[in-house]
Amino acid sequence: MTSKAGEETTIKTAKQPAGRSRTMVIAGLGTAAFLIGAGLLGWFAHAGSCSSLGTYSCMTAADWGDFIGGVFAPVAFIWLVAAVWIQSQELSEQREELRLTRLEFEANRGVMKQQAEEAKRQAEYIEEQTKLLREEAHSRKRDENLTSFSSLISRFIDFSREVSDNVVYRIGPDTDSIFQRYISAGVTQERYISQNYKHMKETLRHVNIGEIIVVGEELFEEAFIYIYSAEEILESIPYHARVSWKRSKLRALIDLYCQIIVHGVQFEHLRHYASARETRMSHLSR
Repeated sequence: MTSKAGEETTIKTAKQPAGRSRTMVIAGLGTAAFLIGAGLLGWFAHAGSCSSLGTYSCMTAADWGDFIGGVFAPVAFIWLVAAVWIQSQELSEQREELRLTRLEFEANRGVMKQQAEEAKRQAEYIEEQTKLLREEAHSRKRDENLTSFSSLISRFIDFSREVSDNVVYRIGPDTDSIFQRYISAGVTQERYISQNYKHMKETLRHVNIGEIIVVGEELFEEAFIYIYSAEEILESIPYHARVSWKRSKLRALIDLYCQIIVHGVQFEHLRHYASARETRMSHLSR
């Protein structure tokens, strides 16, 4: 549509000077013919009545004024008609130009609308691609977190098995291990955590936790850091694994370990872990 409007504009523009020139030529020829005719008519109107020079030799100044006025009044009328005709043509041409301009504007508006729609589709496509890339990055990060989580849990289990005979609590003459001994090597990680929770819960039920002295506190601290670090990234692992571990006794076991840290004078330097965990848990419960 834009091309068609442009072609029409070119054709009309070429015709405009030709139309005006033709009108002016016709008016000029008409004027010349009228003046020649008037001159001849005046010359031969009363030939020889005054002298051999013709009628004009007999005319007074007043006659000349009347003659000139009579001759140029029609000439003025001819050019008035020509001017009106030219103005009419110009107005017609202006209307045509306005029409073509409107057509071109509508065509351009259609093109701009198509471009806007295309830009919108491109933006939606880019947004969708960005969303997919973001989800892919999040999925990859969750998988990496799951690997780290599983590694930390495995290190806690292996380490607590290794040092179970060397990490004990003592209350007066009584002593017992903090980590459950004799758990089968074939149990799952969740089962191992659950059995340690039951052992620790049963132990703390019958004692005053403030009186507990831990032997092998450095080994206990190392094991605690493993399981504490695993819980820190629990909310960032894939959903299926997160649901399984949140239903396990992992957090309950860490609760009991934190009680030992908070109430035991040996672990004052670890209490900021318990405070940070309490803050984190309160945020998760909102």
